[in-house]
Amino acid sequence: MTITTCIQAQTIKKYLLKNRENMVASDFQFHPDTFRILGFGAYHGSAKTYWAEYALLSSLTKQGRVKYYIPETNFAQAWFFNHYMEFGDTILLKDLVAQFQTIVGQEGTIDTYQHWKRIKNLNDELPPSGQFKVVGLDIINEYKYPIKLITHLLHRGDKIESVVLLKEILKADTSDYRRRPKSYIGTTLKSFLIDNQMHPKKYQSIVSDSLTYYHLLKNLDYVFNSNLRREEIIYRNYITLSPHYEFDSKNQFLKYGFSHILKAREGNSSSFFSKLIESGHCKRNEIITVMGYLTKSEVLWDKKYDQQKRYQGFTIEYGFGIGDYWKEYFKGIHHLKKTACADITLFKLNNMISPYRCRIDLIKVKMFMKKSNHRYWINKATTDFIDYAVLIKNSPAQIPIEELESDLTKTHHRQ
Repeated sequence: MTITTCIQAQTIKKYLLKNRENMVASDFQFHPDTFRILGFGAYHGSAKTYWAEYALLSSLTKQGRVKYYIPETNFAQAWFFNHYMEFGDTILLKDLVAQFQTIVGQEGTIDTYQHWKRIKNLNDELPPSGQFKVVGLDIINEYKYPIKLITHLLHRGDKIESVVLLKEILKADTSDYRRRPKSYIGTTLKSFLIDNQMHPKKYQSIVSDSLTYYHLLKNLDYVFNSNLRREEIIYRNYITLSPHYEFDSKNQFLKYGFSHILKAREGNSSSFFSKLIESGHCKRNEIITVMGYLTKSEVLWDKKYDQQKRYQGFTIEYGFGIGDYWKEYFKGIHHLKKTACADITLFKLNNMISPYRCRIDLIKVKMFMKKSNHRYWINKATTDFIDYAVLIKNSPAQIPIEELESDLTKTHHRQ
């Protein structure tokens, strides 16, 4: 960010009008510069965010530029998402979506379910050499799919007590697999992990896929025996899996929330992408961040349950929670709103003469009666954090997956 660059920068309106694309157009194509990782993210819970993601992913995969799809899933969930992608089991998919919400509470939805069906269809239409696989890097926040994968990999473990107990848990099929270390499921799974560590040979002889099995155990160890933050676990999993998946040479499309895919720190807060750059595992220009912004839209806010944990309905937000509300909004979002050409518009921000190389729009959230910490953005510009912006407008809230086959009259309320 230099004085010369700022002097040469075009006016914001003129620049955006020249560097925008209609993402809902039938001929939309996305041709970013060379990358290793492309990250797309936005605030959670709004339906059209998935359409924006699909437009990007569809264009890139048809160009043969994506080998791995990395959503906010743990390693075991990703294994079963790949199983769905291969065999199309929609009963499995619905349950995966229900467990997926333990990481992203606002996206255990029908929209997520339909999105995965579109992704499967997209992958099926690609030539075998151009198809992509799902990879999971996230923290284990539910026990069901780790247990399912363990018992699958140890299918010959019927005489091992710790494996038998895990299989019995699956047979009971409780509705609550949330990560609670002191619950019966949590203590049983931790006992299994300890037995593995104390008697490794007992398990080594019957494991059908050692790499998958021991990486899963490492992730269980993270949640039972460490205080690692979620961002650190995502980062460590990426570094560990990189040689196996050849991340250095095979492109990845990563769908994560706003804070994870910023390419620079906000103060002392280090995102997954900034960790990769600071550690030298990726060069800054090898990562592209496409950030989504909502306007005139709704988001799923909360699901309602009775005392017996039975689903009762949901609430939605159309002001606070979308990043474009008088009490809470992204600085500079009004420029995107004035120049958008469709309900989903892509803006390229990182041209050499871009005004976003010398201003800090679209990163800072302005909040009513609250001062932001300006030290976070000293000597920083928008393009230090992101490369593209997507403005999404008139997007309805996502609908909970529980509504998919509901035979009861549920309620939903706007906040």
